[in-house]
Formats: sequence, structure tokens, C-alpha cells
Amino acid sequence: MKGYFVFISFLIILLTSCRSTAEKPGDLKDTDRRQIPSENTALTPEPVLTLEQYRTDDTEFTSLSPAGQNKLIRSVINQMSMDEKIGQIFMLAVRHSAWGQPALEADDYIKEFMDRYKPGGIIFFSLNFESPGQTRQMIQDLQDHSAYPLFITTDEEGGKVSRLGKAENMNVISLPPAAELGTINSPELTEYAASVLAADMRDLGFNMNMAPVADLRAPLGQTDIMRTRSFSRDPAVNADMTAAFVKGLQDKGISSVLKHFPGHGNVDEDSHHGASASDSSRTEFREREFASFRSGIEAGAHFVLTAHIAAPALS
Repeated sequence: MKGYFVFISFLIILLTSCRSTAEKPGDLKDTDRRQIPSENTALTPEPVLTLEQYRTDDTEFTSLSPAGQNKLIRSVINQMSMDEKIGQIFMLAVRHSAWGQPALEADDYIKEFMDRYKPGGIIFFSLNFESPGQTRQMIQDLQDHSAYPLFITTDEEGGKVSRLGKAENMNVISLPPAAELGTINSPELTEYAASVLAADMRDLGFNMNMAPVADLRAPLGQTDIMRTRSFSRDPAVNADMTAAFVKGLQDKGISSVLKHFPGHGNVDEDSHHGASASDSSRTEFREREFASFRSGIEAGAHFVLTAHIAAPALS
């Protein structure tokens, strides 16, 4: 049930958290009108689920129509407090324990943190991983403690940004840098590699990966911030590899996050170290930088992560 509710609810929260009144019964949208059965159509009532049942009853939830699923999700959101609605919009890190040591379990300090901020998701870093068993237990304890299903994620791109693959004793596949996959230029291989990674992540309890990097690598002779994290300088190759990576992750139950929109490749400074701006023109964004984000979205990517850069051409 969590795997279905969590992905839909996070987006609905963003759209509905500030609404104070319900739609009037007579205010039908066009989509609602198309769903009204004719007088000759047999009416089958949707199963009714309670707030607690959605956490445990997969069969009942999946038996609902899309309209029924949305109705259930709205009913859950309507039961949330304002603090819960606000918290669900945020994804927070739990890097350290109360004593400044790496957080390796959902202890009382972490649970108090969860109760106070009520986040919609948690992102982990390398210091949070000691062993597969420890990681599974921590994730499970966080899910059990949260009133609502959590997004659980980390940065697992492969290459230099590999929180799990480079951690000792985690038994997670360590993928090569994206640039190597781009050089091979095989969407089938890239999709397979991502699917193996996704299976390893699901086994630990993750349901999201902050990958792939969809940024187009900077042209030769220009500042190359992304380097091997990008698949290619060629927009077509980059787009194909991005879409393949997305499919590989999501076919195995891991939500992909395209980053870093609108394109972090053609910049003059690493945004981790200071203010950074893209040198791309509006046309270059449209015809080059956006190609991979477009292909990733068309492949079904659930999320897009924005870059902390300036893009003067798009202002």
C-alpha cells in the first residue's frame, strides 16, 4: 500500500494543503462528467478504507479505480493537521545522533525529530550506512514511527556520487560513472544497470533514488563542472541514457529524480562552492539542456530536482 499511496499523496499535498474549503457537490469538472455512468450502467460501490487500512491493505487499495484511489488519498489529507501538511512537503536528513555521532538507528532523539517536523521523506548519506541489516532496521523503524509513509532516498548515481555502492559491507552494486555508460551508448545496458541497482536499493527499504543526472555536459573548452557525472555532451545520447536509467529504476520500484533542472552543465562555477550561473541561451536550453529532462519525464520520472544556480536567459 505504501508504494502506491506515498508517490501520489506527496504531489497532492503540494496542491491541496492550502485549500480551506471543499469543492461544492455541483461543481463538476469535465473529467468528472466523463466518469458519470449512463443510466444503463450498473453502479458498483467503491470499497471504503479507513485511515489505518491504507497502511496495511494493499489488495483493497489496488482494487480501487484511479478515482477511488484519489478519493481515499484526499480523505487522508483532510484528516491531517496543518503541521502535518507542511511537514509532508519537506524531505529532511538525519545525519547525526544527539551526541554528534553518525545516526545509525531510529533512537529517541531521531523519533523526537520525526514527531516535531513530521517530514514527508528522509534522505540518507554514507555515514548512515553501517551494514545492510542496520540500514533495513533503521528504515523500517522510521517508516513504522511515521504517521504517513515516507520517501526514503539517497544519492546513488554511480561513479563519484555513490553513497551505498562505495560504503563498506553494504553489498550494493557500484555502478560506473555515467560518462562511461554514455560512451558505451547502449540504452539497454544502462537500463539493466539501473534495474540491478534498484533491486539492491529496494531490498534495503529505499523507494527513491536522487538520480539520474540529466545535465548535459559542457562543450569542450568550457568549464566542465559535471564531468563524469553526466552521460554525454551529445544531447541525443544524454537523453537516451537518461530515459533508460529512469526506466531501469522505476520498473524495479524505485522512483527516479531527474537533476539538476534547468541544466547544471554549462555553468561558470560549482554551485557547491559559490554563486553559479548558466551561460546557456534560451535557445540552447530549449534545444540542448532540456532534451534529457524531456526524455526522462516522458520515460515516467516521478520527480525533478532543481539546481541552485541562476539562469539569466530564462528570466
